[in-house]
Amino acid sequence: MKNLMIKSMLLKLLVVLSASIFLPAVSGADIAMVVHKDSSLSSVEMKDVKLLYLGKRKKIAGIKVIPIALPDDHATTKKFVNGVLSKTLKQHRGYWARLVFTGKGSPPVKVRTSAELKKWVSQNTDGIGFIDAKDIDDSVKVTATFK
Repeated sequence: MKNLMIKSMLLKLLVVLSASIFLPAVSGADIAMVVHKDSSLSSVEMKDVKLLYLGKRKKIAGIKVIPIALPDDHATTKKFVNGVLSKTLKQHRGYWARLVFTGKGSPPVKVRTSAELKKWVSQNTDGIGFIDAKDIDDSVKVTATFK
């Protein structure tokens, strides 16, 4: 019985140690800001992206852009809202609810998947969006990556 308890504890320890090795790599995935391949935007700064996705700006580097986003329950959105916008999802939803209620703005258009976002951006020259960096392909141009 004692040997079984020790083996069980060692197995649990092994699982925890394994998770601690692999989880940082998963959670450290980059977020890529993407635009149309022909966009004159070659790079964007985090502060400009933040202002754009908070409805406080409609242009980046003098170029009109239309932000597009993934759904709130998407892992990349959660990371984007926390890391780039410095808000929780609840704060972000409340922020946009206030702007919409007062007539001062409307949130970015949302699509369901990274594939839909890339397709939308590739069909709209002024589109800009965020996806997980692992989903990048040659249909869009990357202007920045954020952790």
